[in-house]
Parts: sequence; structure tokens; C-alpha cells
Amino acid sequence: MKKGMVLYDGKHKVSEQEVLEKVRYFYNRANQGMEYWSQGDKRVALNLAKELRNALRYEYKNNYLKRIEQAYEDDHNFINF
Repeated sequence: MKKGMVLYDGKHKVSEQEVLEKVRYFYNRANQGMEYWSQGDKRVALNLAKELRNALRYEYKNNYLKRIEQAYEDDHNFINF
């Protein structure tokens, strides 16, 4: 996934499949970080955690922009995202 790439960009309709893929991405990266942690590679694990934190922060800030909220206000996946 490219840095700065948000799911809800205000330019296209977002499918349920896209939402699930994004959730799976975060889930898999978190599991990967936990695996590194359990193997003792704490630096890599912390770098992954920071990457995920920043990506989620970016998604969150984007989703609360008025233009994004208005573009997707009727999308049931957006409301639950």
C-alpha cells in the first residue's frame, strides 16, 4: 500500500470488498509486527507499529474532512469505518 493512500478519497465509490481489503491489510501488518516482537526483533516490530499508527491517523483525519463526510454520508460502509 502506498503511503498517503486513503480508502475514501472523495473521487470514487468504495466497495465493501475494498473496505475489507483495507481492514485485512491493517490486520495482517499488525500480526506481522507481533510476530517480529515475539521473535525478539523489537526494532522492526516498533517500526511496523509506527507505520500502522501513522496510516490509521491519516485515514482518520481524512474521513473527518467535511467534503469526505458529505461525499460518503449515504455509504453504510463509511459510517461503520
